[in-house]
Amino acid sequence: MTVFLWTVVIVMAAALLAEILAFVGMALTTIRAAHRASEIAGQLKDKVESSVHLAKELQRSLQTRAETISRESKDMAALVATRSR
Repeated sequence: MTVFLWTVVIVMAAALLAEILAFVGMALTTIRAAHRASEIAGQLKDKVESSVHLAKELQRSLQTRAETISRESKDMAALVATRSR
């Protein structure tokens, strides 16, 4: 009977050790996944920031061109109006 109890204790200890190792493995996997997610978020942030910067530059460029076109259109309209009188 004593041998049976010791066998049960040893098997239970082995099962507990396996469970502990499984939890450690899951923790390491979670940590790696979190680091990878952080890296991906950083890369995405860099790409988004550069895209936003490019969009703002394009907006400024187009705005100045639109203002120039508007001004020139008004000048042309004024010239046509004075010539038609």
